[in-house]
Amino acid sequence: METVNNKWALIVRGFFLIGIGILLFTISQNSTKNLVLLFSLLTFLAGIAGFEFATANKTNQLKSNWLMLESGADISFSIVAIFFYLKSADLTVDFLTAFASFALLFAFLQVIYIFQLAQIGLIPNIKIIVVRLILSWVFGLFGIILLFKSSFPGVTTSLINFIGIGPLLAGVSLLILSSKMYIINKNPKIN
Repeated sequence: METVNNKWALIVRGFFLIGIGILLFTISQNSTKNLVLLFSLLTFLAGIAGFEFATANKTNQLKSNWLMLESGADISFSIVAIFFYLKSADLTVDFLTAFASFALLFAFLQVIYIFQLAQIGLIPNIKIIVVRLILSWVFGLFGIILLFKSSFPGVTTSLINFIGIGPLLAGVSLLILSSKMYIINKNPKIN
């Protein structure tokens, strides 16, 4: 068993994700562009915290690729959202398309995370696996509905508010995981 380095970064990421979830509950059609900027900043900081934790804990026993992928997606999305914030004539349409793509990517990343957790122990991680499975379905459906938003008039704002549950659950699951964090040696040496 090895010690976990920079556990604080995982905790900070959890709190940033909770902040993103709370922010998504406040978005309405009358929201200003500044909410997009705040959302992008929180997402960027969550990605940086995830990278910090993943790189500090990359070992031969357990790879942290799932968190690096998820953190990279967060940072990429925040850069795209800031670009739309600065350059877009119709921020709403561009931001919703970017958000739909991000939601589909995030759903895929949740599935990767589930497989990696199952590799280190299905039963001990069953609560986190169930939460992440729910997240993958919610984000996947959310992304599909946003991509086809013209077929679902009036649903977009409510759906964005509802999707705030996703980052909240992800943040809470990271806080739970960090409280029980240990790295399992896949090939323990027998003395």
